[in-house]
Amino acid sequence: MPNLTRQLILSTCLAATLVAGTAQLPPVADTYIAENAPDDNHGALADVATGSMNSGTRARALLRFDVAGALPAGAVITSVSLQFEVTRLTMGAANSTFEVRRVHLPWTERDTDNEGTTWRRRFGADIGWIDPGGRLGIETAASPSGTVAVTGTNVYTMASTAAMVADVQYWLDTPSENHGWMLRTQSEPVNATARRIATREDTARAPRLVIEYDEPADPFRITSFSLDEQGLSLTWSGTLPDYQLQWQSEPGAPWENLGALTGEESMTVPLSGDRGLVRVAQSDTALYEMTFDATWGDDTHPTNYPSNAHWSGFVGGIHNDQVHFFRVGETASVGVQFLAERGNGIPMGDEVQEAINAGTASQALFGDSLSTGVGQVQFTLAGMVSQDYPLITLITMVAPSPDWFAGAESLNMLRNGRWVDRVTVALLPWDAGTDSGISYASPDEVTDPRGVVTLLDPYPTRVEGLLIPFGTMTFERVE
Repeated sequence: MPNLTRQLILSTCLAATLVAGTAQLPPVADTYIAENAPDDNHGALADVATGSMNSGTRARALLRFDVAGALPAGAVITSVSLQFEVTRLTMGAANSTFEVRRVHLPWTERDTDNEGTTWRRRFGADIGWIDPGGRLGIETAASPSGTVAVTGTNVYTMASTAAMVADVQYWLDTPSENHGWMLRTQSEPVNATARRIATREDTARAPRLVIEYDEPADPFRITSFSLDEQGLSLTWSGTLPDYQLQWQSEPGAPWENLGALTGEESMTVPLSGDRGLVRVAQSDTALYEMTFDATWGDDTHPTNYPSNAHWSGFVGGIHNDQVHFFRVGETASVGVQFLAERGNGIPMGDEVQEAINAGTASQALFGDSLSTGVGQVQFTLAGMVSQDYPLITLITMVAPSPDWFAGAESLNMLRNGRWVDRVTVALLPWDAGTDSGISYASPDEVTDPRGVVTLLDPYPTRVEGLLIPFGTMTFERVE
């Protein structure tokens, strides 16, 4: 009889026997950004402004709550409401409906250097919003998650919606992607809709995120385990289907599927070999759709903007952490050079194939080009990420350019044992270090000695002192 060592790895949202719970969370960060003070940070104040001023300038509030720090991992969110108190009105106040939209990219209330998010600056000292105030639909969700009508000074409750529940569940399951909500009026063209709202610094009147959830009381567990002439028999409980039983012949070897994916909580499979590791995995693979929102236009990056701005086809791969296809501070490969200088993805595709042959990658990726600087490309990746190959690298040429490119590098889709449902990457292009041209239309000028991959800074990414992204890439799980 084989001598087996069990290794059980749980990568699932637990939802067995459920116990109801309620949590009320104050923000861990809140601030506002103001069009009439575009370089001023307003963190650490007792209230925030949001809405349109009498002058017509806009203000937008940002709120973030530490959901993962307050709720148990694996909880199932059932209801979400947002409470906030309006403490002051603008003169001649106009009533309006306020909304929250999920923010896709990080921002800071105030950092140690007293810097933080402003109308122009999104993150850190020098990373700007694509548009001042944030581009709705790209740096935020395309539609609101919840709304509430606001009139005078009072406490308001934004009632639970399916979208608000989905936002908070996402923040619980993927804490690294929790960038909170933007709170804004839906009537920004109307003057005098602005309101002052109490912040976390006013502890008695701070906003409250009220969450109702079901907490799993029973953890994942193996309920029986046996070996006989028929093979290995396992039963388990405490998770949601589907399941995959997997076998590893020795530590470090690839995991191999035993039998087919099943919705049952038991399985019997034949085994070979004297010893090994066994695990029950949930969602061993995931399929993603990539949406490229290109915002590189003469309005966002006006200096010497090329009349023939476009993006090459995408190229990249699905791989593990034993390989990377480029990295800041390292010399670019021939494949990256050809992509960055000429928009030719074939050599990089060959490099991905070499990694596949070496067992460090599983799939080469290719995607359509974009004939303009502003627009959208969307496609489903040609292969699935897996627990053995959870990383995605995918890049495109900024064209025309000497050797500039943008994209995602070794983006990990498996975090804390769970597949990321959605992740957005802001595109600040890189310089491949292979051509010394300094502008979009510079003639070829080979860099000698050859340089390394660096962030493209200052020209053309830096506008009025801030690094402005050329767009975003969003990966959303579809299977």
